[in-house]
Parts: sequence; C-alpha cells; structure tokens
Amino acid sequence: MEARGHETYWHLPLTCRQQRHTMKLTTLCKNLALASCLLVGSSAAWSYGIQAGKVVNDAGQPVQLRGVNWFGFETNTHVVHGLWARNWKDMITQMQAQGFNAVRLPFCPATLHGSAPPSNIDYGRNADLQGLSAIQVMDKVVNELSARGMYVLLDHHTPDCQTISELWYTPSYSEQQWISDLSFVAQRYAGVPGVIGIDIKNEPHGAATWGTGNHATDWNRAAERAADLIAPLRGGQRTVGFLEHAKNVTPKFVRVEALRSACVAGTQMVTGHGGR
Repeated sequence: MEARGHETYWHLPLTCRQQRHTMKLTTLCKNLALASCLLVGSSAAWSYGIQAGKVVNDAGQPVQLRGVNWFGFETNTHVVHGLWARNWKDMITQMQAQGFNAVRLPFCPATLHGSAPPSNIDYGRNADLQGLSAIQVMDKVVNELSARGMYVLLDHHTPDCQTISELWYTPSYSEQQWISDLSFVAQRYAGVPGVIGIDIKNEPHGAATWGTGNHATDWNRAAERAADLIAPLRGGQRTVGFLEHAKNVTPKFVRVEALRSACVAGTQMVTGHGGR
C-alpha cells in the first residue's frame, strides 16, 4: 500500500495463508479482496485513518492486522462454523494463541434479520448460545472478539446465504436492501471499538464493471452511492474505507476515486486488488 499525494493506493499480496502468523492487513480474507467501506468506532478514540500509506488509530499509531476468516454467518447455518464440535470461546482463544489479532466475519442478510435460526450448534459445548437468534449470536461473537482486544472486519458476503453474486444486487435482493443492510450493521456495531470496518460486497465479478458509468453494473458508482448514505450515520467520525474493485477490469494499482464524496463526511478510502 502506498500514498501518492492526497490519494492512497493499495496493493494486495497474491495469497492468503491463514496458518501463518505473519499475515498483513491485506491477507484478512481469501487473496484479501477487500470490498469494504470501513465504518469504525463511535468515539474518536476508536477512529482509524490512513497516514503515509498505513492504517493508523486515532493516536496516529500504525495498526497491524494478522487475521483469519471465520465463515458461517453467511451460510444457511447462520452461525460461525465449528460450533458442532467446539466451544466458540475456545476457538477464539486458539486464534489468539496462534498469533492472530483480527477476524473477518462474513454474513448474509437472513442472519441479520432473524428470518432463520442458527443451526449446527452443539449446545452441550455452547450452552450460552441456547435460545439465541442468529443476530444475537453474532452480537456475542463480535463483542467477545472486541473485548479481547481483537479487530473485526464484517463482510457482506452473499445476498441469499448461498452464492456470491456478481453484482451488489440480484433479482430478489435490491440495491436498496443492500444499502439498508449495510446501514443496519453500521449502526448496530457503532459502539464496539474492535469493529474496524464493513466489507460492503465480497468479490464483485462477472457483469460488474469499473468506471463505465453504467448504473446497473458500475461497482465504482454503486460504492459511492452506498457511502453517501452510510457515511452520515457515523456522526462525523473519522473512518477508513477499503474498496474491492471488480475482477479483471482494473489495473494493479487503482486510483481512489470511489467514495470521494464520503471523504468530506469523514470516510477515507483505500482500494484493494485481489489475487486471482
């Protein structure tokens, strides 16, 4: 990642190896194709920004993230994986013991709105999750990670809890619903200091374009529209954004132009290039 003048550039590594302890911020997810608008902290002490090409906290101190994905909330089980065999807090303890300090937590809309209960949980091992809805379990996981001093990157992964869509919307999931869900998550976790951001769309591809001006396919413009509506929810707090570009249509280094209007509202944007 590097800063050039007032614009910030992000270069992602080729792979994400979760077993290694030396992961950088850019390896938080698979290739880490960050499709993110980071919406962090409800107090200035929890703000994050970009200085000299580095992610920094409100004190200007560099933040190094060594992260892993914890899948599940984005699937039809509506809960992090592994709870059929492990205690959820023990799994977090293991992550910390292996040197990780950040978790990318994918989710889907049905998890947020409680339209389906969580499944595949051994309540003998996870008694404190008994009777909770999917979003209540997600609340516990997010708050536990934060309480332990870990960072959380929330990720809008799938619109139907099954398939990664090409675009940010589908015939059964509108752009308005997408933005509404991003707003819901931004507001719900605004008071959690460890929530470093929201990955607004996982891996746009296929029909997705960049900078074409086509309202239906231009991911650049869609991200701008989302940020214009979400940024005011932050109450003027300084925030950072990571924007994943559409696959195969942008250069290795992408100039930060999406969400430029959001910068006025306190959102700094960085773009990411995912590996193939």
